[in-house]
Amino acid sequence: MNDKEVSHRVFSSYDEFFRNSSRCQNQENAIPLDKSELVNCFGKDSALVCYRAKSKISPDVAQEAILTHIENRLRSSKSVAVIYHISEDYSLIDLSNLLERVDEIICDDKCAIFSTCINETIFGVEFIFNFS
Repeated sequence: MNDKEVSHRVFSSYDEFFRNSSRCQNQENAIPLDKSELVNCFGKDSALVCYRAKSKISPDVAQEAILTHIENRLRSSKSVAVIYHISEDYSLIDLSNLLERVDEIICDDKCAIFSTCINETIFGVEFIFNFS
């Protein structure tokens, strides 16, 4: 995976994460993330990881980046929150295919759609995966 294709960062705290998720929270008709629910579900030691697809990335490449990250986290047996925004230049990726592949990796019910951010133009979907 080329660093120029996908930006990746681990936020140092929940507060920093929520400051950086304002684009989702401020969109009309978007469902805001609830900090207390996130902490209660995943614990204070969970890692927060943000993938933001850049304008020239394809949905297929973005899916592979997410799945590679999930596989790596599974190997280390850590919890992780994966927040994924597709570029507005692309239509919504085939989420059913992505979830099917994730379920094959996890092999149980620890995968959940936490929040979906949608307005008149679908610009992103947020997922949280718990591997603890």
